[in-house]
Amino acid sequence: MKESFGHFLRKNRKDLGMNQTQLAVKLHMDAAKLSKIENGKMIIDEPRLELLSKAINIDLQKLKTMYYGDCVARTLYKNRCSNETLNIAEEILEYYKTNNAKQGNLTF
Repeated sequence: MKESFGHFLRKNRKDLGMNQTQLAVKLHMDAAKLSKIENGKMIIDEPRLELLSKAINIDLQKLKTMYYGDCVARTLYKNRCSNETLNIAEEILEYYKTNNAKQGNLTF
């Protein structure tokens, strides 16, 4: 995916022939808020991801992957982090997965 989550959302909404008001109703929000999400001025709140996956017919896990990827990218960009930060994050993620398998559930 070489686009923001908001652009992805807009593209899929348009591909389904929906306007912002129609999708906003399915997400229990107003069209102005959806517009801000599509334009990258806001991010959608996590509880609405399941509603969104149903509304635009996308697998929830795929949608979450794209959503969290966008969140990570925004954070790194906002804080002017280098691409090396992603490599370190990936290593730490593997550490958590390994630790979790050995010690049971790891909670945050």
